[in-house]
Amino acid sequence: MDVHVYESAPPSPRRKPLALMSPSADDGPTISLGEWKGRGKEILLGNTGEPPHPTEQTSLKQSPKEVAQPNDGLFAEEGTPEDIRRRFFPALPSDQPSLAWIQGPDSQSDNLATNPALRFDLSGTPIPAALISTLPTHLGLHHHADGTHAGYTLDDIFLLSRSTVPAQRASMLDILGKIARKLAQSANKTGSGIPELHGQEAELRKRILASGVELMAEKGSVGVRAVEAIWVCIVYWESNLLDVEGVELRSKSDDILASLPLDYILTQMTESFQTAVHPPESLQQLLAILQHLAQASNDVASTIVSTPKLVANLMSRFLLTPMPPSHETEYPDPLALRVLINLVSGSQINAKALVQPAETLLRFVVILPTSSPFIWLGCSPGHNRIRISK
Repeated sequence: MDVHVYESAPPSPRRKPLALMSPSADDGPTISLGEWKGRGKEILLGNTGEPPHPTEQTSLKQSPKEVAQPNDGLFAEEGTPEDIRRRFFPALPSDQPSLAWIQGPDSQSDNLATNPALRFDLSGTPIPAALISTLPTHLGLHHHADGTHAGYTLDDIFLLSRSTVPAQRASMLDILGKIARKLAQSANKTGSGIPELHGQEAELRKRILASGVELMAEKGSVGVRAVEAIWVCIVYWESNLLDVEGVELRSKSDDILASLPLDYILTQMTESFQTAVHPPESLQQLLAILQHLAQASNDVASTIVSTPKLVANLMSRFLLTPMPPSHETEYPDPLALRVLINLVSGSQINAKALVQPAETLLRFVVILPTSSPFIWLGCSPGHNRIRISK
């Protein structure tokens, strides 16, 4: 038996159909395999120079739209949108909106150029429109419905922040927090912010805040990013009011307060202070949020005092630390004392409610000689004491 070995070669591409000229008398005897019945018969006849049949000429005059054109997709390349339309949807025109999904990336790029959408990278920075279609996929900017374009729209970010994948939720919350920082700079005129979103700061602030509140009870990185988003929208957004004391910052009917589920937030704070489910940095942010809420209005301060175990857990976590402190324990936090001062200043009812636990705070009180210009020293920024002037 003979064995023949042939050199391997790549498969040749599929040949495209080609219309041949009709056989002439010089070709000798031929056998007809049938007559072409499809569209484009007029083109083939035109190439041979033979006039069309009278009946065909009449039909062409009656329906000129049915005349095949050289570029109407009669011999469309296999796999192209026109080829798919001809094979599976022959009754639908090529510009049918329901067939937009079969269009190639070039068509989608054209649509993007005529109607660009603001897209963000993972740092919350808008991506220039010229780079949306050219950035590589390894940057992690294509995990959305329109995978041919880099970056995430605001709708993509809010949608993916509710993903079933925790890492994806955390990433999107992180982007929302960074976008909120830029919006706060624009709203407070402390930075350029995001010019494309000028005038939408207040509405986006409420949406980002709602996304953070919804996920603040989550554990791990999702909860951490959610708390940070809330902190940015409440504390960082109004950082110019941090040193204002003794006055109500706003009424309870204020837009940002009215949109907050205050009871839910305070309940989650109570659990976080008790179990320390979040890292120390996130607990500090929750404490700053509570301080800002306590200073917002007397009504909110009363709600904080009436929340079961909130004040007790606050004192246990941030004030009643082991004394003397060791390298493994945290120092008492002066901000927690400021929260208590704001709560007591809210109303006489709040002050009476906090009389009983006040005895545990005597360790922070130092009586100075009468020559001192201050009556009490207990807590000031940078020191574990309060300074109250006459």
